[in-house]
Amino acid sequence: MASIPGAVAVGWCGDVSIRLHFQAGWCDLTFQSGTSSYVGRTTFIIDGFTDFVDSVADLAEGRRSTAVVWGKEPGGVFIDTSRTFANVLCIVVAELRNDDWLAPSNWLPERGSTLWTATVSRDDFLLATYRALMNLTVISSTAVEGWQWPFPAIAFHRLQAAVEESINVPAANTT
Repeated sequence: MASIPGAVAVGWCGDVSIRLHFQAGWCDLTFQSGTSSYVGRTTFIIDGFTDFVDSVADLAEGRRSTAVVWGKEPGGVFIDTSRTFANVLCIVVAELRNDDWLAPSNWLPERGSTLWTATVSRDDFLLATYRALMNLTVISSTAVEGWQWPFPAIAFHRLQAAVEESINVPAANTT
């Protein structure tokens, strides 16, 4: 299936919104919590989008903490999440201390300065991300417009099952 540049999807729940914008091999991810927001960009060279969806599925399945490299050319950020208790999720976006992740022999996964933090409802974060991904699957179940990697179907279905079970979201109509 050919990809057409420019897929955009937004999901929200409560005080949290997630926006994904794919265009020409880049993916912009916007986190918003209340009036605070962060926009980060990753390149197609690594599939940071699938790593992000995997990490959200891990959170939905009960993992306490996750980390994703959201790499640019050069530079990028770590997106760290950690559940503090019950339904509270902390998100920290930190610079890559060494921005040359494209030269793996010289690169170490060290965090630099913190760029953005938020403390949000875990359920709101999961539902906002799930809803954004549902909007993308409406566009195409196998490809994302403007992105060179396949849609992360396995990670999405893990997230979907966990969200529907733990947050009591009605099952999606897949017919």
